[in-house]
Amino acid sequence: MSKHTARRTHLLIALLLAGFVLALFARLLFTNRVLATGDILLYFYPYRAYAASVLRSGHIPFWNPYIFTGAPFLANPQAAVLYPLHWPLLWLDVTKQIAWSAALHAWLLAFGGYLLMRRLGAGALAGLVAGIVLAGSGFYGGLIGHINQMNGAAWLPWALLLVTPPAQGEPRHRGRLLIDGGLLGLVVALMLLAGHTQTAYINLFGVGVWVLLLALEPVWAARHTMRRAGLRAALGRVHLEPLAVYVLGVLLGALLY
Repeated sequence: MSKHTARRTHLLIALLLAGFVLALFARLLFTNRVLATGDILLYFYPYRAYAASVLRSGHIPFWNPYIFTGAPFLANPQAAVLYPLHWPLLWLDVTKQIAWSAALHAWLLAFGGYLLMRRLGAGALAGLVAGIVLAGSGFYGGLIGHINQMNGAAWLPWALLLVTPPAQGEPRHRGRLLIDGGLLGLVVALMLLAGHTQTAYINLFGVGVWVLLLALEPVWAARHTMRRAGLRAALGRVHLEPLAVYVLGVLLGALLY
């Protein structure tokens, strides 16, 4: 498949997944229905409303004067004031901010899952089905009550994508490694800024396990001959590219955060 054809396929799948997500969240996006129970009502609506009102006024919400005798706001990770994907939604009503944030991140999860499947060698249809399953799953949709967890989880397939070598097995040159590591750093920073540190840690633990499996896969594939060749020969087969991208990305992400 040529690069031009691949781009057209990716664009088509992106649009199909966007249509699916819009249909999935239509009652929240295009009607006056709201989520009115639990933490979404008692915690995230007030936080997002306060952050948006202060930012719209041209100030940074360092302090929340409405809790007890006041409390830090910018320093609270769950306020997610510095999360860039919140900024375009500041001008919406707070209930629509949450709804559109959920829809946007469901699409990000779906399209990231599609691209990951393609990287692993699957066809466009398999990738599309994977994206639909991810965005439409009850587990992911149920996180909308804790929107920061939903936002952070959406970046997991993108992190997996960046550490996974192409299915053809072609080695990445040094420049490509640096680019992928830099992009992973951006993804890690977005995970952290999304407002739920535990989700970022869980994501990075899972990606770390995935990276170790990728690194040791050549050793496992040649395990029968490795018994005779010895430990040094086995270590020589370890695939270091995913490890290099992961370490660089995590370090850059922590620095950006």
